[in-house]
Amino acid sequence: MRFRIPLLLFLFGIGLFSTSAWAVILNLNVPPILSFEYDGGPFTLPFSSFLEGSRSGTHAVTYRIRANQMNFGMLPAAISVRLGEAFDHVRLEAYVQAYQNLGPSNFATLRESRSGFQTIETVDKPLADKQAGQGEGDPCLDGHLTVIYGAILKDDAPAGTQTRSVIVTLHDGN
Repeated sequence: MRFRIPLLLFLFGIGLFSTSAWAVILNLNVPPILSFEYDGGPFTLPFSSFLEGSRSGTHAVTYRIRANQMNFGMLPAAISVRLGEAFDHVRLEAYVQAYQNLGPSNFATLRESRSGFQTIETVDKPLADKQAGQGEGDPCLDGHLTVIYGAILKDDAPAGTQTRSVIVTLHDGN
């Protein structure tokens, strides 16, 4: 009998207490990111000569790129470049020096579309291609893209300064 009383009290105690539960639906939303930033300002490409074929000095520009909705797999021309207006007597060029991945190792990366300097014109030219990442990281980019700019005189040029816009675009493929 001694052992039955606590058992009965325990069973009786369950009936005295009741619990209630509510299910709450929680939605999480990760916003799409397509970010392409450059913290520097205007730069100058100086020439040491005015004669046809002369090369300017070069200038490195590092862009910060962040995206989480890129097309899956390889994406040609994920980064393109063009001039707002053509230069007189000058051919502007650029090449991708490096891409530094700042995200996890499964994130996608960028690689130059073609090796060496590419002529920049008033129509979009491919500069960098997206290389496929792995699994959930494939549509994501997080890194620094360094582009080197330079110029060549197409013919003998008069003295003066020309200012143009260089338009660099990140395409997500969607």
